[in-house]
Amino acid sequence: MRKHGALETSADQRGHFRLGAEGRALVAVAAVVAWVVLNVVMLAAVVLWAAWKYDHSLQEQDADHVEESFIRYRAAYEDAAVLIVALARSEPGAIAVRGSYGEVCFLDAAGEQTCREWLPADPDEPQMIQGATWQAKDEGRVFFRFAENACYLMYDPQERNPRRFARAHGFAWDSEFEDGWSIPCRIEDESERDEMWEFFVY
Repeated sequence: MRKHGALETSADQRGHFRLGAEGRALVAVAAVVAWVVLNVVMLAAVVLWAAWKYDHSLQEQDADHVEESFIRYRAAYEDAAVLIVALARSEPGAIAVRGSYGEVCFLDAAGEQTCREWLPADPDEPQMIQGATWQAKDEGRVFFRFAENACYLMYDPQERNPRRFARAHGFAWDSEFEDGWSIPCRIEDESERDEMWEFFVY
């Protein structure tokens, strides 16, 4: 039988560490801080997800609006695309052309912009050319812009891959139709947006 005596080690001497009141308080504070940080991170994630979801929902609405307009007035858009390209060719030295309300504006390589009056032959026809933009650097593509809308209608007479073009220029992608028509949406990155719309402010 083992005897209890002066040589027997205590619990503390055997390596057990007991926290005092101050240590327990520090552990409790650390636990509370960790809980707060975790909840803040989770809340931030939820807010970011909700913002993305809301923004994506708005983009879908904008894309739907563009698609509905295209389906309803396709012939007018096709005529406007042909017209804006013809106007660009009629102005020697033009590197960009934009249709607006009652006029068409041309930009040359020197940065000079000139505008001239333009009215449709049929006043009852939707004036799709108002939002049309042609830029020489886009290799024949024509864009149609819609007021307070994040998406564009793009026409490429050569029917090249619109998704590849959209990604290369920072557009958010939406959908593609047949015969060279597609819907790219807004460019988030400011530098890419400025580069894309080099000549006209959007």
